[in-house]
Amino acid sequence: MSIIQIDALPDLISKVTWGPQKHLLVSSWDTKLRLYSVSHDNSRQVTEVSASSPILDCCWGDNGVAFTGGLAGVVEAIDLQAGELLSIGQQHADAISSVVCDAGNNLIVSGSWDKNLQFIDARGGFGNKDSSMMIPTAGKVYTMDKATNSNYVVCGLGNRQIHIYDIRNMGQVFQRRDSSLKFMTRKVRSMPDGKGYANTSIEGRVAVEWFDPSPEVQAQKYAFKCHRAKEPDAQGRIEVHPVNGVAFHPATPAFFTGGSDGVVYCWDGKQRRRLKQYPHMPTSVMGLDVDSTSGDMLAIACADDSFKENPNGALAKSSLHVRFLDGEGL
Repeated sequence: MSIIQIDALPDLISKVTWGPQKHLLVSSWDTKLRLYSVSHDNSRQVTEVSASSPILDCCWGDNGVAFTGGLAGVVEAIDLQAGELLSIGQQHADAISSVVCDAGNNLIVSGSWDKNLQFIDARGGFGNKDSSMMIPTAGKVYTMDKATNSNYVVCGLGNRQIHIYDIRNMGQVFQRRDSSLKFMTRKVRSMPDGKGYANTSIEGRVAVEWFDPSPEVQAQKYAFKCHRAKEPDAQGRIEVHPVNGVAFHPATPAFFTGGSDGVVYCWDGKQRRRLKQYPHMPTSVMGLDVDSTSGDMLAIACADDSFKENPNGALAKSSLHVRFLDGEGL
């Protein structure tokens, strides 16, 4: 087992996501979308493309195309090989916080702070604004995810709402739920088997839930505390941290969480227990992703989020790391 630093970036990393052939896609607030080729002995940046605004999320499409959404409220399709960029769909009235792609149906979904979801049918050709549909939501969209083999898009909205959409019937909400966590949703992540999801909060908690509404399946859901100080401070308070990242292992019940405390944990989702606490990262952990093809690499995005408490302070550089999970016994 080992961990390596792939790169140091000048601005906050917003997303890390693995694609084909050990390629890692990384988006950042500096408007750059970067692609890395990763291996034990040779990791390098393959390409870098500038989007039209700071990027808040990115996802993989087919045939070497990636999609981004950012502060300008525009979804952009990027040909990673040619370095070409094209705006698609309609422009949101506010920033796009999340984008997901259902490659099998040529569908891209964008979620925005303007309280809308946009469904873009890419079969009509990129740039065709008539191929998209805006759907109002009950609140700002802060986070969103979809498993590759699932029809369900999970959306974390304001006011602790979780809305689930079925891509086969996009005009209405499939399920409406209130988060079982007391504080604002930070991240949602779909299980690889498409049967459920995890959602995290800004207050050091994680919930694991299933889509099947039957009582026997719903009885399996659970939540737990994490990313908290072990001992109280001088005032008797326990410091708690946002859980910014969650990622499932593709072949085992294990999943990982990362928080603003700079710690990555590995959990056994079946036995509901902690398996590992990894050494502290240099700054806050802002994002995680496990290679879905082999499950042997964990990408870790780190950034200095102290600006939330000290907006005028100097920030450390962001850093991109990969932990090799060989021999972890997951």
